Amino acid sequence: MIESIVAVSVFALTVTSVIGSFIAIIRIDEKSRGIRVVAQNVRFVSEYLTREIRNGYVRYSAYGASVAQPGPVTVLYLNDHTGTPIDITLSGGKLRLTRGGSTTDLTGNDVVVSSFAVWIFPATNPYPVGSVQPRVTFTFTIRSNLSIRPTDQTTIQYETSASPRYYGG
Repeated sequence: MIESIVAVSVFALTVTSVIGSFIAIIRIDEKSRGIRVVAQNVRFVSEYLTREIRNGYVRYSAYGASVAQPGPVTVLYLNDHTGTPIDITLSGGKLRLTRGGSTTDLTGNDVVVSSFAVWIFPATNPYPVGSVQPRVTFTFTIRSNLSIRPTDQTTIQYETSASPRYYGG
């Protein structure tokens, strides 16, 4: 009788340990998948925006007389190398790109972008005289949308600067 109780106790302890380990492995996998998804989206968005900024130029006319200083703006207006207008906006938790009238999402469904801010220097159009090289600094906060548990979600705040290669008028 006592042998049976000891055997059942050892079995229950072993099963509980195995189930606990299995649950921990599943949580670690969800966390690492969230990190991977966020990192991939950050890498794609940062490379894409940096390339568009470097190969195009800031469309100062879309900001009116000048870009708001010192605070950030929430929309990035560019023209690509062919002169096609590009607008980068945050809408519905996604970064959206509008090029020549058609809009596409830059971020996937498995992430949520909670903030997007852009600083443009100088505040006024430097292209007519070509004496100042513009600089665009953008920042965004992105988090995974894969898990319900807040402890398994990953959030990354990203910031970088880029300068257009364009000096023309």
